[in-house]
Amino acid sequence: METMKNNVAVSCAALAALLFAACGGEKTDPVPPGPDPVGAGQQVRITHYNLYYCVPAFEGADVRGAIDWGDGAKEPYAADAAHTYRNTMAHEVVVGVEGARTVTFADLTGVDHIDLSRFAADAAEGQ
Repeated sequence: METMKNNVAVSCAALAALLFAACGGEKTDPVPPGPDPVGAGQQVRITHYNLYYCVPAFEGADVRGAIDWGDGAKEPYAADAAHTYRNTMAHEVVVGVEGARTVTFADLTGVDHIDLSRFAADAAEGQ
């Protein structure tokens, strides 16, 4: 029984390392909590069907914000933020930021819809 527990623990650790590497490798400290993603000046909405999802990367001067993972979980925005879901139902992730000039999606696997209508690089002007 102990050997089985050890094998499961190693398998879970290996899977976590693999998923972690898929989102860009080393984690950085998250940016301090920003505005609610729904109220942020720049917003991206992504609908996906994944068990694990990495947020797109935003670049700009002093990018800050928040993520609503669509399953009740929320956290401050970090370029390497990722989330694990309990199922592959549709999840709408809302990322609200301030100060972003660009947004980059590293992987579109399982993504059904991206709404960029509330993201404009000119909204970051003067910030």
